[in-house]
Amino acid sequence: MARLTLACGMLLALAVILVPPVVALATALSGDLGGLELALTPRRRDLLLRGWRLALIAAALAQPLGALLAAGWLERRPAWLFAGTTWLALATLLMPTYVLAYALSLPVLPEGLAVAGFRERPWFWWLATEGRALLGMAIWQAPLAGLVLALGWHRRGAAAARLASLDASFPRAILRAALPAMLPWLGLSWIVTSAMLLGEFALPHLSLVQTFNTELLAETQQHPGRALLLAWPLLALTAVVLLVGGILRPWLRPADPVATADARVARGSLAWRVLAVALAAGVLLAPTALLIAYLGDLGALRRAHVVFPERWLAAARSGLTAGGIAVLIAMAVEALSHGARTGRGRFGRAVALAVLIVSGVALFVPPVLVGDMILVTYGGQAWLADRFLIVSVVTALRFSLPAIVLVLVAGRFAAVQVADLASVDRVTPLAGWWRIRLVLIRPALLAAGVLVAFLSISEVAASQLVTPPGAPSLPLTLLNQIHFGRNAEVVALCLQVMLTVALAAGLLVFLHSRSVKD
Repeated sequence: MARLTLACGMLLALAVILVPPVVALATALSGDLGGLELALTPRRRDLLLRGWRLALIAAALAQPLGALLAAGWLERRPAWLFAGTTWLALATLLMPTYVLAYALSLPVLPEGLAVAGFRERPWFWWLATEGRALLGMAIWQAPLAGLVLALGWHRRGAAAARLASLDASFPRAILRAALPAMLPWLGLSWIVTSAMLLGEFALPHLSLVQTFNTELLAETQQHPGRALLLAWPLLALTAVVLLVGGILRPWLRPADPVATADARVARGSLAWRVLAVALAAGVLLAPTALLIAYLGDLGALRRAHVVFPERWLAAARSGLTAGGIAVLIAMAVEALSHGARTGRGRFGRAVALAVLIVSGVALFVPPVLVGDMILVTYGGQAWLADRFLIVSVVTALRFSLPAIVLVLVAGRFAAVQVADLASVDRVTPLAGWWRIRLVLIRPALLAAGVLVAFLSISEVAASQLVTPPGAPSLPLTLLNQIHFGRNAEVVALCLQVMLTVALAAGLLVFLHSRSVKD
């Protein structure tokens, strides 16, 4: 059973992660390019710069929100604050961006899409379009910014704050000592969130702000298999942004290990931490509050469930399949990275690194590229392309990195226990991986599957390229309803999605607590 599971994971890693980029690149560089415009025309340049400007500003806005959220992660005590902060962050990250854009549109566009009369009031037009896009993008990326800043706190900020708190209050210690020490991490947070936002499609699109991603989707639909060529300006810009982040690496090293390990937040900081998280929650939960306020008719919750029942079933089936694929790939990567197969440790680690790199690229590049890769590779296979399974493959490729990282981190913490138990039982490396390591990291495996499943349920930018015609799709149905509907049923369906996301975040927090206890 261990060999079969490992073989399935390796085959899926090859078929889902490694093969599609190679096939897509070969397809893009071969054949006739007649009629394909690749030059950076003035229109494309303006769209690219507009998207870059939105990403940079929204990432900057996400930093103070992320800093407020990171206050809940400064220490693991009290447990309720740490768990509540984690739930809030997960609920925000799992929130579909198209639902976020729709919720923010309700106060400014209560009657639906803007009409020409709004252009007579430039400030209102900006608020309903770019202002809404910026706020939505900042809310969506605030948890990621908070996570990076929390890591920076534990590596550099905590020791500086502890020393400064001897003769200053907690807020002054943060401003005078911790913040200057964490400036490189603040820069890294801004760069990472900017790179994520460069590929965002739904928020600017639904906010009536056309960017390069909108143009890329339209051109990819006209020229399948050429997305890698069409997206070269955006890929180059994303690479430059990430390269700048790599330059910061020497300044990200932790402070004095002894001081960092012994650092503790000042005793009087709990009230400030609770206040900071409460302020962040007020902003991050605002979209849900808007949906509740504009529901109007509670009966719409029941009617929405009656109208779209098959959509939920299809979403659950596709999401669970994507989660299962991602978990099997993560298990194979974890096994190969630790040399579970004797005699092939070096080769296995190389394969694991390749899977990790490709899955990381798939997370940062525009989702349209991921959908085009799978379409080019498997679009001609009727057994896959005509079924929901191709949507699961697309979302598994796009979101495999979080699952792999979760499993690798859990496996690293369990490595010592595995070695001790394996030496006692005198089992082979493969048997130790199957009987001991997987048992110890079981909560992480479940959390990885749940995370990818719910990310898959809400994904729309890549899956719309491969969804079979006529197949029920919750994201596409909801996206179309958001475009043209302003009735209570649409609001109710969005609320149901948000409730599902909240439950998923709660389940992930529970699995994390079980993992810590184990």
